[in-house]
Amino acid sequence: MSQLIIGIPGSWKDQSDIITAVAEANTDKQSPRFLAIGGLIMDMHTNQTFGFEVYEHDSRLAQMFAYAGQGRFTDEELNKISEHKHTVYLVCGEPFASPNRENLDAARCLLELGRFLLDAGGFAVKVENSGIAHPADRWRHYADQNTTLAIYDAFVTMVGGDDFNYTCGMHALGMPDVSLTKDVPIEEAPALLNGFNQYQLLEAPSLSDGDLFATSLSTPLLKMTHCPYGYKEDDLLNNPYGRWHLELSETTHDNQTKYHERDEPLFMAMRSDDLELEATVEQARSSLPWFLAQFTSPYEYGYYLIKTHIQDGDESAYVWTGLVDIKDDCLIVALFEIPSKFANLKSGQKLSITIEEVYDWSIHRNGTLIGGFSQRLQREHVPENERRQYDLYSGTIAFTPIDEVLRSSESRPERNGDGL
Repeated sequence: MSQLIIGIPGSWKDQSDIITAVAEANTDKQSPRFLAIGGLIMDMHTNQTFGFEVYEHDSRLAQMFAYAGQGRFTDEELNKISEHKHTVYLVCGEPFASPNRENLDAARCLLELGRFLLDAGGFAVKVENSGIAHPADRWRHYADQNTTLAIYDAFVTMVGGDDFNYTCGMHALGMPDVSLTKDVPIEEAPALLNGFNQYQLLEAPSLSDGDLFATSLSTPLLKMTHCPYGYKEDDLLNNPYGRWHLELSETTHDNQTKYHERDEPLFMAMRSDDLELEATVEQARSSLPWFLAQFTSPYEYGYYLIKTHIQDGDESAYVWTGLVDIKDDCLIVALFEIPSKFANLKSGQKLSITIEEVYDWSIHRNGTLIGGFSQRLQREHVPENERRQYDLYSGTIAFTPIDEVLRSSESRPERNGDGL
Protein backbone atom coordinates (compact mmCIF):
# COMPACT_ATOMS: atom_id res chain seq x y z
CA MET A 1 0.00 0.00 0.00
CA SER A 2 1.13 3.54 -0.71
CA GLN A 3 1.89 6.18 1.88
CA LEU A 4 0.35 9.66 1.92
CA ILE A 5 3.02 12.11 0.74
CA ILE A 6 3.12 15.82 -0.11
CA GLY A 7 6.14 17.66 -1.50
CA ILE A 8 7.08 21.27 -0.70
CA PRO A 9 10.02 22.95 -2.46
CA GLY A 10 11.78 25.82 -0.70
CA SER A 11 14.98 27.80 -0.33
CA TRP A 12 16.30 25.80 2.66
CA LYS A 13 20.04 25.11 2.53
CA ASP A 14 19.94 21.69 4.19
CA GLN A 15 18.01 19.55 6.67
CA SER A 16 19.40 21.48 9.63
CA ASP A 17 18.13 24.69 8.07
CA ILE A 18 14.66 23.12 7.73
CA ILE A 19 14.59 22.06 11.38
CA THR A 20 15.52 25.61 12.39
CA ALA A 21 12.87 27.10 10.08
CA VAL A 22 10.20 24.86 11.62
CA ALA A 23 11.15 25.99 15.12
CA GLU A 24 11.09 29.66 14.14
CA ALA A 25 7.78 29.41 12.28
CA ASN A 26 5.88 28.47 15.45
CA THR A 27 4.13 31.62 16.65
CA ASP A 28 3.99 30.32 20.21
CA LYS A 29 7.59 29.58 21.13
CA GLN A 30 6.63 28.45 24.64
CA SER A 31 4.14 25.86 23.38
CA PRO A 32 5.01 25.17 19.71
CA ARG A 33 2.52 23.40 17.42
CA PHE A 34 5.14 21.54 15.33
CA LEU A 35 8.57 20.22 16.23
CA ALA A 36 11.12 18.69 13.84
CA ILE A 37 13.61 16.19 15.21
CA GLY A 38 15.83 14.14 12.94
CA GLY A 39 13.61 12.81 10.18
CA LEU A 40 10.31 13.38 11.98
CA ILE A 41 7.88 16.27 12.43
CA MET A 42 5.47 16.02 15.34
CA ASP A 43 2.12 17.77 15.71
CA MET A 44 2.02 18.52 19.42
CA HIS A 45 -1.74 19.27 19.26
CA THR A 46 -2.80 15.92 17.79
CA ASN A 47 0.19 13.73 18.75
CA GLN A 48 0.51 12.70 15.12
CA THR A 49 3.98 12.12 13.72
CA PHE A 50 5.04 12.55 10.10
CA GLY A 51 8.25 11.53 8.49
CA PHE A 52 10.06 14.05 6.34
CA GLU A 53 12.65 13.47 3.66
CA VAL A 54 14.80 16.14 2.07
CA TYR A 55 15.83 16.07 -1.61
CA GLU A 56 18.26 18.36 -3.38
CA HIS A 57 17.44 20.70 -6.26
CA ASP A 58 15.61 19.02 -9.17
CA SER A 59 15.79 20.87 -12.49
CA ARG A 60 12.53 19.19 -13.63
CA LEU A 61 10.47 20.23 -10.61
CA ALA A 62 9.00 23.46 -11.98
CA GLN A 63 7.83 21.64 -15.09
CA MET A 64 6.25 18.89 -12.96
CA PHE A 65 4.45 21.49 -10.80
CA ALA A 66 3.22 23.30 -13.92
CA TYR A 67 1.73 20.07 -15.28
CA ALA A 68 0.24 19.01 -11.94
CA GLY A 69 -1.07 22.54 -11.30
CA GLN A 70 -3.42 22.40 -14.30
CA GLY A 71 -2.98 26.10 -15.05
CA ARG A 72 -3.06 27.28 -11.42
CA PHE A 73 0.52 28.63 -11.34
CA THR A 74 1.72 32.00 -12.63
CA ASP A 75 5.05 32.30 -14.43
CA GLU A 76 6.42 34.10 -11.37
CA GLU A 77 5.43 31.22 -9.09
CA LEU A 78 6.96 28.65 -11.43
CA ASN A 79 10.18 30.66 -11.68
CA LYS A 80 10.38 30.66 -7.90
CA ILE A 81 9.93 26.88 -7.81
CA SER A 82 12.65 26.46 -10.42
CA GLU A 83 15.06 28.26 -8.07
CA HIS A 84 14.34 25.96 -5.10
CA LYS A 85 17.32 24.52 -3.22
CA HIS A 86 15.65 21.55 -1.53
CA THR A 87 12.25 19.85 -1.42
CA VAL A 88 10.70 18.51 1.78
CA TYR A 89 8.50 15.44 1.39
CA LEU A 90 6.11 14.94 4.33
CA VAL A 91 5.18 11.29 4.74
CA CYS A 92 2.14 9.91 6.53
CA GLY A 93 2.27 6.23 7.59
CA GLU A 94 0.58 3.34 5.81
CA PRO A 95 -3.16 3.84 5.25
CA PHE A 96 -5.62 1.44 6.82
CA ALA A 97 -6.26 -1.87 5.08
CA SER A 98 -9.91 -0.99 4.58
CA PRO A 99 -11.71 2.36 4.19
CA ASN A 100 -11.49 4.24 7.48
CA ARG A 101 -12.44 7.84 8.24
CA GLU A 102 -9.35 8.21 10.43
CA ASN A 103 -7.48 8.73 7.15
CA LEU A 104 -9.47 11.93 6.78
CA ASP A 105 -8.14 13.13 10.14
CA ALA A 106 -4.56 12.43 9.02
CA ALA A 107 -5.15 14.34 5.77
CA ARG A 108 -6.60 17.24 7.77
CA CYS A 109 -3.44 17.38 9.89
CA LEU A 110 -1.23 17.12 6.79
CA LEU A 111 -3.15 20.02 5.23
CA GLU A 112 -2.29 22.16 8.25
CA LEU A 113 1.33 20.93 8.33
CA GLY A 114 1.70 21.78 4.64
CA ARG A 115 0.54 25.32 5.37
CA PHE A 116 3.02 25.50 8.25
CA LEU A 117 5.91 24.47 5.95
CA LEU A 118 4.84 27.21 3.52
CA ASP A 119 5.10 29.69 6.40
CA ALA A 120 8.53 28.23 7.15
CA GLY A 121 9.85 29.01 3.66
CA GLY A 122 8.05 26.68 1.25
CA PHE A 123 6.92 27.78 -2.23
CA ALA A 124 4.05 25.43 -3.18
CA VAL A 125 2.58 21.99 -2.44
CA LYS A 126 2.24 18.86 -4.57
CA VAL A 127 0.17 15.86 -3.45
CA GLU A 128 2.11 12.84 -4.66
CA ASN A 129 -0.85 10.48 -4.20
CA SER A 130 -3.02 12.28 -6.73
CA GLY A 131 -0.54 14.29 -8.80
CA ILE A 132 -2.24 17.61 -8.05
CA ALA A 133 -0.21 20.72 -7.18
CA HIS A 134 -1.31 23.97 -5.53
CA PRO A 135 0.23 27.45 -5.30
CA ALA A 136 0.92 28.56 -1.74
CA ASP A 137 -2.09 30.90 -1.49
CA ARG A 138 -4.53 28.21 -2.66
CA TRP A 139 -3.19 25.64 -0.17
CA ARG A 140 -3.36 28.23 2.62
CA HIS A 141 -6.98 28.92 1.69
CA TYR A 142 -7.91 25.25 2.04
CA ALA A 143 -6.07 25.05 5.37
CA ASP A 144 -7.90 28.16 6.62
CA GLN A 145 -11.26 26.58 5.71
CA ASN A 146 -10.42 23.30 7.47
CA THR A 147 -13.66 21.73 6.21
CA THR A 148 -14.21 18.30 4.69
CA LEU A 149 -14.75 19.83 1.25
CA ALA A 150 -11.55 21.89 1.57
CA ILE A 151 -9.59 18.73 2.34
CA TYR A 152 -11.20 17.09 -0.68
CA ASP A 153 -10.25 20.01 -2.94
CA ALA A 154 -6.67 19.89 -1.69
CA PHE A 155 -6.05 16.16 -2.15
CA VAL A 156 -8.28 14.89 -4.98
CA THR A 157 -8.20 15.58 -8.71
CA MET A 158 -10.00 14.42 -11.86
CA VAL A 159 -8.34 12.53 -14.72
CA GLY A 160 -9.44 11.90 -18.28
CA GLY A 161 -8.80 8.30 -19.35
CA ASP A 162 -9.10 6.44 -22.64
CA ASP A 163 -12.02 4.30 -21.49
CA PHE A 164 -13.52 6.38 -18.68
CA ASN A 165 -13.06 9.55 -16.65
CA TYR A 166 -12.08 9.12 -13.01
CA THR A 167 -10.83 10.74 -9.82
CA CYS A 168 -7.49 10.22 -8.12
CA GLY A 169 -6.56 10.78 -4.48
CA MET A 170 -9.53 9.52 -2.45
CA HIS A 171 -7.28 6.96 -0.73
CA ALA A 172 -5.70 9.95 1.02
CA LEU A 173 -9.12 10.38 2.68
CA GLY A 174 -9.66 6.67 3.34
CA MET A 175 -12.17 5.95 0.57
CA PRO A 176 -12.48 4.44 -2.93
CA ASP A 177 -12.26 6.71 -5.95
CA VAL A 178 -14.91 6.83 -8.67
CA SER A 179 -14.89 6.39 -12.44
CA LEU A 180 -17.57 7.29 -14.97
CA THR A 181 -18.44 5.81 -18.33
CA LYS A 182 -17.53 7.85 -21.40
CA ASP A 183 -21.18 7.48 -22.47
CA VAL A 184 -21.86 10.47 -20.21
CA PRO A 185 -20.91 13.75 -22.00
CA ILE A 186 -17.54 15.10 -20.83
CA GLU A 187 -19.07 18.41 -19.75
CA GLU A 188 -21.32 16.55 -17.28
CA ALA A 189 -18.57 14.34 -15.86
CA PRO A 190 -17.00 16.72 -13.27
CA ALA A 191 -20.29 17.34 -11.43
CA LEU A 192 -21.08 13.61 -11.26
CA LEU A 193 -17.57 12.52 -10.23
CA ASN A 194 -17.26 15.21 -7.57
CA GLY A 195 -20.85 14.68 -6.50
CA PHE A 196 -20.29 10.98 -5.90
CA ASN A 197 -17.09 11.54 -3.90
CA GLN A 198 -18.69 14.27 -1.79
CA TYR A 199 -21.63 11.94 -1.15
CA GLN A 200 -19.19 9.27 0.08
CA LEU A 201 -17.33 11.70 2.33
CA LEU A 202 -20.25 13.51 3.87
CA GLU A 203 -22.94 10.83 4.11
CA ALA A 204 -20.81 7.66 4.59
CA PRO A 205 -23.41 5.54 2.75
CA SER A 206 -23.30 1.75 2.68
CA LEU A 207 -22.69 0.99 -1.01
CA SER A 208 -23.06 -2.30 -2.90
CA ASP A 209 -22.65 -3.51 -6.47
CA GLY A 210 -25.76 -2.71 -8.45
CA ASP A 211 -26.79 0.31 -6.38
CA LEU A 212 -28.02 3.36 -8.30
CA PHE A 213 -26.68 6.91 -8.06
CA ALA A 214 -27.84 10.32 -9.28
CA THR A 215 -27.42 13.89 -8.06
CA SER A 216 -30.89 15.07 -9.11
CA LEU A 217 -34.01 14.12 -11.05
CA SER A 218 -32.50 15.79 -14.12
CA THR A 219 -29.36 13.61 -14.15
CA PRO A 220 -29.36 9.98 -15.32
CA LEU A 221 -29.41 7.06 -12.92
CA LEU A 222 -26.01 5.37 -12.84
CA LYS A 223 -25.37 1.80 -11.76
CA MET A 224 -22.26 1.25 -9.62
CA THR A 225 -19.78 -1.61 -9.66
CA HIS A 226 -16.75 -1.89 -7.37
CA CYS A 227 -13.47 -2.48 -9.24
CA PRO A 228 -9.72 -2.51 -8.54
CA TYR A 229 -8.29 0.95 -9.09
CA GLY A 230 -6.07 -0.29 -11.91
CA TYR A 231 -2.60 1.06 -11.06
CA LYS A 232 0.30 -1.09 -9.87
CA GLU A 233 0.04 -1.91 -6.18
CA ASP A 234 3.18 0.02 -5.20
CA ASP A 235 2.28 3.13 -7.25
CA LEU A 236 1.61 6.20 -5.08
CA LEU A 237 -1.39 6.97 -7.30
CA ASN A 238 -2.96 3.57 -6.71
CA ASN A 239 -6.03 3.50 -4.51
CA PRO A 240 -5.90 0.31 -2.39
CA TYR A 241 -9.63 0.72 -1.69
CA GLY A 242 -10.43 0.48 -5.41
CA ARG A 243 -13.01 2.57 -7.25
CA TRP A 244 -16.73 2.62 -7.86
CA HIS A 245 -17.40 2.54 -11.60
CA LEU A 246 -20.60 4.25 -12.76
CA GLU A 247 -22.40 3.10 -15.91
CA LEU A 248 -25.66 4.33 -17.40
CA SER A 249 -28.61 2.34 -16.08
CA GLU A 250 -31.74 1.33 -17.98
CA THR A 251 -33.71 2.26 -14.86
CA THR A 252 -35.40 5.66 -14.88
CA HIS A 253 -36.39 7.93 -12.05
CA ASP A 254 -39.66 7.08 -10.31
CA ASN A 255 -42.22 9.53 -11.71
CA GLN A 256 -45.03 8.49 -9.40
CA THR A 257 -44.21 10.95 -6.63
CA LYS A 258 -45.35 14.51 -6.00
CA TYR A 259 -41.78 15.74 -6.46
CA HIS A 260 -41.50 14.70 -10.12
CA GLU A 261 -41.85 17.35 -12.84
CA ARG A 262 -43.67 19.97 -10.79
CA ASP A 263 -45.20 22.91 -12.64
CA GLU A 264 -43.75 25.41 -10.15
CA PRO A 265 -41.18 25.42 -7.33
CA LEU A 266 -42.04 23.64 -4.11
CA PHE A 267 -42.99 26.02 -1.30
CA MET A 268 -43.59 24.67 2.19
CA ALA A 269 -45.48 26.84 4.66
CA MET A 270 -43.86 27.31 8.07
CA ARG A 271 -44.82 29.75 10.81
CA SER A 272 -42.51 32.77 10.83
CA ASP A 273 -42.52 32.76 14.63
CA ASP A 274 -41.44 29.11 14.82
CA LEU A 275 -38.50 28.94 17.26
CA GLU A 276 -36.60 26.43 15.12
CA LEU A 277 -37.04 28.66 12.07
CA GLU A 278 -35.87 31.71 14.02
CA ALA A 279 -32.76 29.75 15.00
CA THR A 280 -31.95 29.09 11.34
CA VAL A 281 -32.15 32.83 10.59
CA GLU A 282 -29.73 33.54 13.44
CA GLN A 283 -27.31 30.88 12.17
CA ALA A 284 -27.50 32.24 8.62
CA ARG A 285 -26.88 35.84 9.59
CA SER A 286 -24.04 35.05 12.00
CA SER A 287 -22.23 33.07 9.29
CA LEU A 288 -23.09 35.41 6.41
CA PRO A 289 -19.57 36.98 6.26
CA TRP A 290 -18.14 33.49 5.67
CA PHE A 291 -20.65 32.89 2.87
CA LEU A 292 -19.76 36.20 1.21
CA ALA A 293 -16.05 35.38 1.51
CA GLN A 294 -16.73 32.08 -0.30
CA PHE A 295 -18.55 33.98 -3.04
CA THR A 296 -15.61 36.33 -3.63
CA SER A 297 -12.89 33.68 -3.28
CA PRO A 298 -11.12 32.63 -6.51
CA TYR A 299 -10.71 29.13 -5.03
CA GLU A 300 -14.39 28.32 -4.42
CA TYR A 301 -17.27 27.49 -6.73
CA GLY A 302 -20.94 26.56 -6.73
CA TYR A 303 -24.35 28.20 -6.94
CA TYR A 304 -24.73 30.92 -4.30
CA LEU A 305 -28.28 31.51 -3.10
CA ILE A 306 -29.91 33.89 -0.63
CA LYS A 307 -33.40 33.64 0.85
CA THR A 308 -35.14 36.98 1.15
CA HIS A 309 -38.64 38.40 1.52
CA ILE A 310 -40.34 39.87 -1.57
CA GLN A 311 -43.60 41.77 -1.95
CA ASP A 312 -45.79 42.41 -4.97
CA GLY A 313 -48.84 44.48 -4.08
CA ASP A 314 -50.70 42.62 -1.37
CA GLU A 315 -48.77 39.40 -2.00
CA SER A 316 -45.55 38.52 -0.18
CA ALA A 317 -43.36 35.46 0.27
CA TYR A 318 -39.91 34.24 1.28
CA VAL A 319 -38.07 33.07 -1.83
CA TRP A 320 -34.62 31.89 -2.84
CA THR A 321 -32.62 34.18 -5.13
CA GLY A 322 -29.23 33.90 -6.81
CA LEU A 323 -26.42 36.11 -5.48
CA VAL A 324 -25.05 38.17 -8.38
CA ASP A 325 -22.80 40.81 -6.81
CA ILE A 326 -21.84 42.68 -3.63
CA LYS A 327 -22.19 46.47 -3.82
CA ASP A 328 -21.17 48.60 -0.85
CA ASP A 329 -23.71 47.75 1.88
CA CYS A 330 -26.08 45.89 -0.45
CA LEU A 331 -26.33 42.50 -2.10
CA ILE A 332 -27.50 42.21 -5.70
CA VAL A 333 -29.66 39.12 -6.20
CA ALA A 334 -31.63 37.71 -9.13
CA LEU A 335 -35.06 36.10 -8.92
CA PHE A 336 -35.40 32.61 -10.36
CA GLU A 337 -38.34 30.96 -8.57
CA ILE A 338 -41.49 33.03 -8.11
CA PRO A 339 -44.93 31.94 -6.90
CA SER A 340 -47.51 32.13 -9.68
CA LYS A 341 -49.54 34.74 -7.78
CA PHE A 342 -46.75 37.32 -8.25
CA ALA A 343 -47.80 39.07 -11.48
CA ASN A 344 -45.29 41.94 -11.61
CA LEU A 345 -42.04 40.08 -10.88
CA LYS A 346 -40.12 38.11 -13.49
CA SER A 347 -37.48 35.42 -13.43
CA GLY A 348 -34.06 37.01 -13.91
CA GLN A 349 -35.15 40.33 -12.41
CA LYS A 350 -32.46 41.81 -10.12
CA LEU A 351 -33.08 43.25 -6.68
CA SER A 352 -30.88 45.09 -4.21
CA ILE A 353 -31.23 43.89 -0.61
CA THR A 354 -29.60 44.70 2.71
CA ILE A 355 -28.05 42.35 5.24
CA GLU A 356 -31.21 42.65 7.36
CA GLU A 357 -33.22 41.24 4.44
CA VAL A 358 -31.20 38.00 4.37
CA TYR A 359 -33.06 35.12 6.03
CA ASP A 360 -30.86 32.25 4.87
CA TRP A 361 -28.02 31.45 2.48
CA SER A 362 -26.83 28.30 0.77
CA ILE A 363 -24.18 27.06 -1.63
CA HIS A 364 -25.05 24.19 -3.97
CA ARG A 365 -22.06 22.28 -5.25
CA ASN A 366 -22.38 19.05 -7.25
CA GLY A 367 -25.34 17.82 -5.24
CA THR A 368 -23.92 19.00 -1.91
CA LEU A 369 -25.58 21.62 0.28
CA ILE A 370 -23.43 24.06 2.25
CA GLY A 371 -25.40 26.20 4.69
CA GLY A 372 -29.10 26.14 3.81
CA PHE A 373 -30.15 26.13 7.46
CA SER A 374 -33.87 26.52 6.78
CA GLN A 375 -33.66 24.00 3.92
CA ARG A 376 -32.40 21.40 6.36
CA LEU A 377 -35.25 22.21 8.75
CA GLN A 378 -37.76 21.93 5.93
CA ARG A 379 -36.30 18.55 4.94
CA GLU A 380 -36.83 17.28 8.50
CA HIS A 381 -40.57 17.79 7.95
CA VAL A 382 -40.54 15.50 4.89
CA PRO A 383 -41.61 11.92 5.72
CA GLU A 384 -38.66 9.52 5.89
CA ASN A 385 -39.95 7.37 3.02
CA GLU A 386 -40.14 10.44 0.72
CA ARG A 387 -36.72 11.93 1.43
CA ARG A 388 -34.80 10.22 -1.38
CA GLN A 389 -37.18 11.65 -3.99
CA TYR A 390 -37.25 14.98 -2.18
CA ASP A 391 -33.45 15.15 -2.18
CA LEU A 392 -33.29 14.33 -5.89
CA TYR A 393 -35.99 16.92 -6.58
CA SER A 394 -34.00 19.57 -4.70
CA GLY A 395 -30.71 18.45 -6.24
CA THR A 396 -29.18 17.90 -2.81
CA ILE A 397 -27.92 14.44 -1.85
CA ALA A 398 -25.16 15.40 0.62
CA PHE A 399 -24.98 17.89 3.46
CA THR A 400 -21.89 19.56 4.89
CA PRO A 401 -21.83 19.54 8.71
CA ILE A 402 -23.31 22.76 10.07
CA ASP A 403 -20.67 22.89 12.79
CA GLU A 404 -17.92 23.07 10.15
CA VAL A 405 -19.48 26.19 8.64
CA LEU A 406 -20.07 27.83 12.00
CA ARG A 407 -16.57 26.97 13.22
CA SER A 408 -14.97 28.35 10.04
CA SER A 409 -17.12 31.46 10.30
CA GLU A 410 -16.11 32.09 13.91
CA SER A 411 -12.39 31.73 13.16
CA ARG A 412 -12.51 33.82 9.99
CA PRO A 413 -10.87 37.30 10.10
CA GLU A 414 -13.18 40.29 9.67
CA ARG A 415 -13.68 41.58 6.16
CA ASN A 416 -12.15 45.00 5.61
CA GLY A 417 -13.21 47.78 3.29
CA ASP A 418 -16.27 46.18 1.74
CA GLY A 419 -18.89 47.64 4.04
CA LEU A 420 -20.26 44.25 5.09
